[in-house]
Amino acid sequence: MFQNLIISNELSLYKFFKQLNFDLYLTKPQLEHLEGTMTAMILKGFNGKVSDIAELASKRHRTSITRFLSKSNWDENLLINALKSKVIELIWNKSEKSQKPIYLIID
Repeated sequence: MFQNLIISNELSLYKFFKQLNFDLYLTKPQLEHLEGTMTAMILKGFNGKVSDIAELASKRHRTSITRFLSKSNWDENLLINALKSKVIELIWNKSEKSQKPIYLIID
């Protein structure tokens, strides 16, 4: 889906979050924690286990990551809507450039 936005390191992950305006919805510590968690998920290949993320997340204990994901004070709908908007924008731009319809399958 994000073929043109391959996330190769933390710097590009930060840029990706900035494109989604996540810095408007999250505090700086929340954003840093999310970056670390997402980086660990990308590096490890997330399989649903928080303990796997904790192995690679810098200085984060498994319980800290669980608490952050389940009890952190944020409006996840704002983040989801920002991500959806970016996806729609990418699809629209691809369609305009190719002058062909884009078929989207939601599984």
